[in-house]
Amino acid sequence: MAEPALEESLEVSFELNGEPTHVTVAPRTLLVDALREQGAKSVHIGCDEGLCGACTVLLDGDAVKACLLLAVQVQNRRVETLEAHQGPDLDALQRAFRDEFG
Repeated sequence: MAEPALEESLEVSFELNGEPTHVTVAPRTLLVDALREQGAKSVHIGCDEGLCGACTVLLDGDAVKACLLLAVQVQNRRVETLEAHQGPDLDALQRAFRDEFG
């Protein structure tokens, strides 16, 4: 009996910074890569091991490492990146990091 062919791409729907988002990704696409393709340039790959935190996002309100998750794992979930904090909120956050040598 022949094995079924693996799908080459999958549709993933999620909320990104308050906006409905739909992406088509390969099954093994990392969340960090899918987010950057959607314009979330604040999310970076730093160490590829989840140690540095450069890829940290909020997933349903919890901090997670986007380099350790597949994009398909955020189906029907809420993802928030630093881009969600534009304006005065971002200015205050940046000042806090600077003040604490972050």
